[in-house]
Amino acid sequence: MGSPRTNASYVARHYRRTQGAAELDFELAAVRYLAEQGFPVADVVEAGDGARFDYVQGRPCALFHYVTGTAGDSPGESGCADLTSGITVARLLAQMHLVTRGRTFPGSRSERSDPLMRLTQWVRQDGADPEFLDIPGGPAFLHHLKRLLHTLDSELTQRTHMWVGLVHGDVAPNNLVLDSAGTVTALIDFDDCLYSYVIYDLASILWYWGRSAGGNLDVTRTRRLIEAYCDVRELTADERHLLAPLLAAYLAADAIGQITWWWRGAGKPRPVAEIDTARGYLELTTNPSAADLFADQS
Repeated sequence: MGSPRTNASYVARHYRRTQGAAELDFELAAVRYLAEQGFPVADVVEAGDGARFDYVQGRPCALFHYVTGTAGDSPGESGCADLTSGITVARLLAQMHLVTRGRTFPGSRSERSDPLMRLTQWVRQDGADPEFLDIPGGPAFLHHLKRLLHTLDSELTQRTHMWVGLVHGDVAPNNLVLDSAGTVTALIDFDDCLYSYVIYDLASILWYWGRSAGGNLDVTRTRRLIEAYCDVRELTADERHLLAPLLAAYLAADAIGQITWWWRGAGKPRPVAEIDTARGYLELTTNPSAADLFADQS
């Protein structure tokens, strides 16, 4: 149940990035729906009038039921070495996509949540600043990004068999709660959730669990993760075709945040090659054999 209980434990979340009521409505309605379907999440607590959040010191705050277990570790430079947990998570997210198929939620999410929208906006603004071309690796990053966006704009118009639905947006080890046996007791932190192409979540899983110790995407690991996802929900032919470029877009969207912060925020531009998601994006967009990682082996 979403309502508070006596002698129960709760976790309060005081939001920083998510500010608008429409964004909170969407996120918390999605969490409530998943909890009602028996999907492992930290359920949101509803007030007597049905409200799911309020404002504290000018920022939204929501209360969630405490879930027993231990949060996973933050991924390192080469992601998460435990492939077994990644396989479990791939199946779990496929289940979430099935549970929420065709389901819409009240409210809306801002453009910052969608990788393609973020990238398009960035190219028109920060990417259009001539100073960006002075950052080591900046010209190549921007060149391949424009090509990627052009390709995806064309492909997504033609390929209509792409599942659209609830996307968690940040499926990482530290957003999972595990019990002592390693079972996932909750997927948490839906702050980056959105309504978009669901294979963005598979892209996140491949990045965090599909890399070798050296930090590069590994053929065996990525294929096992894709197979695990398909054990629950089979990818369409169009999704398989666009998995590589959408993973590239997912990584580029993360990279521009880091690149821009070092450049604009810290005033100390870092070479593009020093940012792991930028390296991953460039590998996918410049290596002709990168798509082989995602080929159907059946």
